[in-house]
Amino acid sequence: MIAQQMILLVLAHIATLHLAFCLILNLVVPFWLIFSKSSQFNQLGYFSSLMTFTFLQLMHMDWNGFVTQLEAMAFCCAVTAVFLRMSYVAASVLFVLVVNRFFFPTSLRSQFRYNLQMLFHMHHMYLRILEDALTNPPDYWRICDAQLQYHMVHGQIKQDLPKTAGTRQEDYLKVLAITWRMASEIQQMIIHARHRRRGAEARHVMERYIYYTDYVLNLIQEMLHLKKEKRIKNISGMQYQRYIEGEPELSRLMDEYARNLSSLYVLVLQKYQ
Repeated sequence: MIAQQMILLVLAHIATLHLAFCLILNLVVPFWLIFSKSSQFNQLGYFSSLMTFTFLQLMHMDWNGFVTQLEAMAFCCAVTAVFLRMSYVAASVLFVLVVNRFFFPTSLRSQFRYNLQMLFHMHHMYLRILEDALTNPPDYWRICDAQLQYHMVHGQIKQDLPKTAGTRQEDYLKVLAITWRMASEIQQMIIHARHRRRGAEARHVMERYIYYTDYVLNLIQEMLHLKKEKRIKNISGMQYQRYIEGEPELSRLMDEYARNLSSLYVLVLQKYQ
């Protein structure tokens, strides 16, 4: 919008220099404005710009006057743009405050539970990344995004604990400590899984391991009265195994992750049931 106003000022000044320029520009500029500013919802959207172009031609100016006019136009457009942007931001903030206060009230405790839900959801997402890494090339952007989001959610929960957890603060700190170790272990598993080609049997072992882990995480979420994941495989009849032949490092990580998951399950079962 600012650029268009400046262009109109320059064209209006050119139109005052010669009759031929005046005729050509007064034929061309209206069509340009109608094409660029009119729509089926605002058929007269071009009108204010056309009036600007017309009135700027009424007074012929020398070069110094044109430069002054150009500076004045740039200043007015800049002030208008800043004012409109600040007005939009203020209106948006006010709208959000009104909605949160009267229509969809939120509290620190509800935000805390949402973040806790997101923490477990991120563990399911890590499992999806691990499952995908068994057969496809790694998506480094997805892995990086998952790590950043997990660290942000984990840090926000830890920051809100003193204000929301009450007498259960120590228990939540234990949950955070265990889930932090689990996140570190599954990140290492993703690295090991994507750097080696495996046979069908080894992939099936990993897939069953992932499905069992999904199931246990869902049980923990249910005990914490959190929303469960929807796409969980049926594990009935599956054989669970936490090691892969010929891969001691990956097997060690699978075992450590499973032990931490078991510790988390026992902790939640004892404290929150």
